[in-house]
Amino acid sequence: SPGTGSVTGVGAPAAEGTLPRIRFGKHSLSRLICGSNPFNAGSHLSVFVNHEMRQYYTPEQVLKTLRRCQAVGIDSWQSSGQNWQLYRRFLAEGGQMNYLSIGRDPADVASLAKAGCAGVAHHGESTDQLFKQGQLDDIQDFLKRVRDAGMMAGVSTHMPDVVDAVESKGWEVDYYMCCVYERHTTART
Repeated sequence: SPGTGSVTGVGAPAAEGTLPRIRFGKHSLSRLICGSNPFNAGSHLSVFVNHEMRQYYTPEQVLKTLRRCQAVGIDSWQSSGQNWQLYRRFLAEGGQMNYLSIGRDPADVASLAKAGCAGVAHHGESTDQLFKQGQLDDIQDFLKRVRDAGMMAGVSTHMPDVVDAVESKGWEVDYYMCCVYERHTTART
């Protein structure tokens, strides 16, 4: 009844451990995915906030957070290639989670595939820089290597114009990782 604090109907929370799912190639992922910017001290805010994140998110705290995510139904972690060893530790300790990575170095693709990555997106900052330099086509080889290694190939960006450009080129891209805002906007643009 109204005013009692109970939640009913469409807005009711899901039972613990259940979330809507999507197909992702041969995988099934929770629609909510754990990101890694806080784990990797990437606040996009300040050096101070980055420092605080770095102090708080020890490997043990990251693993604790991943276990909590798993408990509430988040079964996918998007991180950078630097964390694949921590992902393997999580699995070795009984965790069950899909891993999505970002990367830019084709030499890392084999290690990510061996670690069990479901997909790898070209790193957003690098993608954005190449786009601004008129060299977006340079990432096609990276995407091909990812796909040839059996993983889903994605493009990460902070710029909606990059998605438009890739789509207009008709590239074979399995997914995008995008901001909901233009992070690089200045007062002039």
